[in-house]
Amino acid sequence: MSSSTQTVIECIILIISAFIVTRTIMGWLQGRACTQVIKDLEKQKARDVASAVPLPYAKPKFIRFGLRDYRPTAVRILQESDVVGKTKKDTYYLKDGYTSFVFKDRLFPWNK
Repeated sequence: MSSSTQTVIECIILIISAFIVTRTIMGWLQGRACTQVIKDLEKQKARDVASAVPLPYAKPKFIRFGLRDYRPTAVRILQESDVVGKTKKDTYYLKDGYTSFVFKDRLFPWNK
């Protein structure tokens, strides 16, 4: 194997490794954000439509400073997963039968 071929193979392996590591970190951060949203709703006792609460971070900000906020995406994922409900007044609540433990087992089975 020539030196240039070895260098190309090493670069490809490095790029693939960087991609896998960044995707893993992003998944972990997204999972943490989902857990934060659920805990926030549990803390505010938003368990049904009548007790729904507004979440100030539910919509992404146009001007953003600092690190990325994964909570708006987490709210969307939780809505699509049927864990969190949204009312017409843009307030949010936990749907029946879901707790943080059930959610983790359902979407993040490796967090057992």
